[in-house]
Amino acid sequence: MNAVRREVTVQTAKVDALTREAEMEKAQAEVANERYKQCLPVVGENYRNGTHYFAGLVEGSVPTDRITGKPLPTGTVICDASGTTAVIDEKGAVKATAYTGDRDVVQSRLKRFRGSQYSQPVAK
Repeated sequence: MNAVRREVTVQTAKVDALTREAEMEKAQAEVANERYKQCLPVVGENYRNGTHYFAGLVEGSVPTDRITGKPLPTGTVICDASGTTAVIDEKGAVKATAYTGDRDVVQSRLKRFRGSQYSQPVAK
């Protein structure tokens, strides 16, 4: 009987943890979806086939302005093509990442930057 109780306790804890994780993911997606309305997409520093390709965001990295090579201003909201958004901190680094899996939200923002003359920041 004790073994059954322990198993029920373990399974209940697992369900509780998964529920909390799902709630956190939902809240994070809401933040990311809102950020995609104004974010600045980042591209990789390598230039191939006549274009820069979108790059993934990594917390702690320092994206730079492609023209000046300087870090982006504090508070700049940036995003990538994978659904990750972030804010630039006072050191110019990526912080406060939030993820969304809503591809429609991501694509609606990124399509505005394809083939344009706008100079996107470069992620190293």
